[in-house]
Amino acid sequence: LSLSPRKEWNTFLTSEKQNLVQPQGKMIRQDNSLKLKAIKMDVFEEGNSIDEETRKSTSDWFGKSEPVKAKRWLPINDCNSVLEVIKLHRGERHGMSPTELSFCWNRVTKLIVLDKRERHYFTIKHNQDHLQSMLEDTTKAMRKFGPANVAATCHKLAKLVKICKLPINSSVWDAVELEIIKQSSFLSPMEISSTVWALATAKRTSPAVWQKLADVILSKEINEFNSQGISNILWGFAKVRHGASRKLFDYIANAGTPLSTIIENEFSSQEIANTVWAYATINHRSPKLFEEIAKVTVEQLNDGEFYARELANIAWAYAKTGTRSPKLFDTIAEVAMSQDLLDNFNPQNIANTVWAYAKLGHASPELFDEIAEVAIPRINEFWSQGIANTVWAFAKAGHASPDLFDEVGKVCVESSRIKDFKPQELSNTVWAYATLKHKSSPALLNEIASASLPRIHQFKSQGLANMVWAYATLNHHPTPTALLDKI
Repeated sequence: LSLSPRKEWNTFLTSEKQNLVQPQGKMIRQDNSLKLKAIKMDVFEEGNSIDEETRKSTSDWFGKSEPVKAKRWLPINDCNSVLEVIKLHRGERHGMSPTELSFCWNRVTKLIVLDKRERHYFTIKHNQDHLQSMLEDTTKAMRKFGPANVAATCHKLAKLVKICKLPINSSVWDAVELEIIKQSSFLSPMEISSTVWALATAKRTSPAVWQKLADVILSKEINEFNSQGISNILWGFAKVRHGASRKLFDYIANAGTPLSTIIENEFSSQEIANTVWAYATINHRSPKLFEEIAKVTVEQLNDGEFYARELANIAWAYAKTGTRSPKLFDTIAEVAMSQDLLDNFNPQNIANTVWAYAKLGHASPELFDEIAEVAIPRINEFWSQGIANTVWAFAKAGHASPDLFDEVGKVCVESSRIKDFKPQELSNTVWAYATLKHKSSPALLNEIASASLPRIHQFKSQGLANMVWAYATLNHHPTPTALLDKI
């Protein structure tokens, strides 16, 4: 949009002509993703006459026609604030084309992503209402958007949902999804993957649109997608847990050499983490794929390309699917300690990492010692499942950490955190203390008994057995004493 209308059109035209073939005298795009008639209608309308140079350059492309008049492009990218975009839309809304409306959403999203003040402003409900007129027009015009604009708008709306918690009426999403279903075969691979990411991010779970997207993906060759596209597709389908996920995941995992090439040459740390996370989330084992990814991950780990969350998610995914990879886990532990990444671990990263090592029985005493040091001053930041998983992991690994267990007991008693624990978390916690024979937290053991008594019927038989065994092993008579009678 920084070019003049004529130069911009000629630049666009040149790139489009490169995508054209002419079978049997008809001009069509090679990827069938854009209708020429729609382009013509969107670029030209009544207004100032176009110059002879532009008319000549288009005559072969569109064929002979009556003189048309060039469209006046709106200065959307010149807007320096979201309110300027909104003002421009309100002033031009009756003559605004679908492409320009899509550009408006692109500009709004870009401004909000880049400017903290814009982000803060549009997290406030009253300010979000200013976008309603654009949302209304988007719903009405969606059937005229065309595949590229549908995909782009869907992606930008999802970003606004993620960043600003923008409440978008279901009717808007329904209109978007209807056009995705209609035009899915015209979407490019990149547009397909961005659409999958967007719908998953917006928590849209319509079976019809997800099935249609799955069918389109399965009709394509895997090497048509880049690494980000593959990881976004897997992440999105895992997030919504659609029924077509397993067939799609098998298709990708069994793609053979093309996939191996993409993994080896293109996969970034985030794409590796998202891919294995997706397979683990739907509990879909793929040993060969995980073996290939482990090899690439080990090579990249030594280059220091991973963030703390990515390391934790990778370890969790391998443990969740029961996939052993000793070299990978040794390298994760070594890199996490040598590069001081543990200081960047949040409570969930800590809990997931120790849980993964314990679950697979992969010993790493030095890693557990350093994680305990990092976790102790931050126990009050842990949620109930994180605390239960952490102490369970230390017990399962047979790795005693008295200071950590004392701090857990102190924080849980003083903050009454135990009331938030689910039945399995209660039984796992008391089992962990008994397994490591940690007897210096009697107040915690009594708190667990008090929290368990009114919910005793919610426990599974294994949980009840673990609880009785734990109190007996610790030789601790819980208060209230009715707990054991109730069991």
